[in-house]
Amino acid sequence: MMAIVRSGSIVPNLNIYGNTIGCSVPSYDICVLLPGLVDAGFEAVGMSVESLTLSFSTRVDHGWNGWLQAYGVEVGEAERVRQRQQWQAIFDEEEYVMSDEEDGAAEQDVNSGDESDDQREEEPGEGSEEEGDCDDGDDEDDAEFDKAIERGKGSEIRGRYGDNYAQVLCRDNFPGIAKLLLHMPNLQSLDLHMYQTLQYESYGGGSMLHNYTRVFGALVKQGVVLPQLRRLVLRGICVHGQDLVRFAEQQPQLEDVELRQVFLEVQPGIVTDWGHVLKDMAAKSSRLARLYLSDLCHLGRSPSPTAIGWSFYQANLLCPGESLREEWITQEWGSECACGKDTMLWTRELSLHEIRDPRRFDFAKAGKLMHCSETPSSRLDIGVRHAEMVRDICGRAY
Repeated sequence: MMAIVRSGSIVPNLNIYGNTIGCSVPSYDICVLLPGLVDAGFEAVGMSVESLTLSFSTRVDHGWNGWLQAYGVEVGEAERVRQRQQWQAIFDEEEYVMSDEEDGAAEQDVNSGDESDDQREEEPGEGSEEEGDCDDGDDEDDAEFDKAIERGKGSEIRGRYGDNYAQVLCRDNFPGIAKLLLHMPNLQSLDLHMYQTLQYESYGGGSMLHNYTRVFGALVKQGVVLPQLRRLVLRGICVHGQDLVRFAEQQPQLEDVELRQVFLEVQPGIVTDWGHVLKDMAAKSSRLARLYLSDLCHLGRSPSPTAIGWSFYQANLLCPGESLREEWITQEWGSECACGKDTMLWTRELSLHEIRDPRRFDFAKAGKLMHCSETPSSRLDIGVRHAEMVRDICGRAY
């Protein structure tokens, strides 16, 4: 990207790993590196982009020998300091949770009670500007500490973090996509895919993946309005229902929306499902003429005894009393359970006429049939392999 900026090229169609399986840009890296791009003249390039396809990922560990290569000398050295702070929190067994307030609110140590940003600005995970300037000890101490970090890595796969690590919960993981889009006001088509990289360490406490609803939520909170946007595609993204509705409502020309393997966070004490969210979005998006839905899922925060630590289930896009159409079966958009008692529709395309009929969003409850459209022969009983399904669904670019 820096080469494009320095060349001064006009790039109307920008595709960043859009259909490259296994390749993505970590959202954290976008947040960390974007200021350097802006200083180099990214504004002109951003203004020229009319179509953006971007596959971003959750946090990736570049390794102690990779920070300088990934970020450059100045940013890389600051990142090593921040990493030492975050690993110190892990060694001290401090658990970090994200506040439910707006993006940028302070992370809090659950063992220390509520504290302000000023009180905690030196602690790990805060993302403050001062972190890069703090004293990280002498070289000998750093070398020993770095060896301890290498020994203490909990991820089973090199380059991946556990989902409850401070590195994946600190605030700089979340606002980078929104900040990037603020420099692309002329977008007409936007395709965002989230590639899931985390190792699941926190089954006993429920999913930490819900924190990544903050990525899409930042688009609303930072006021990303794209006056010419006509097409929106979301793949593997985690969302709050109200954020999806509000973002769609704020795009005055939005006509075409595709939601593929999108996770809707189900919050404790709040009754919501995909039917309610889509009905609200259709009512508030005046120009919406096409809605393509595939493998929509619900993702809860609390552990479920039937879901291996996940409250996770797929949306059935059939309306009550509706039968599978022949074309749906032919296209492998739906199927009947082998027991013959349940019918599941996991993919559906709605026309303008159907979108304007609120009854089309009164979806039936999900039955026992669990299906992913990329593996047509699979019939998975809900509650048996949910953790693996979450990882596979998020981690697949298609």
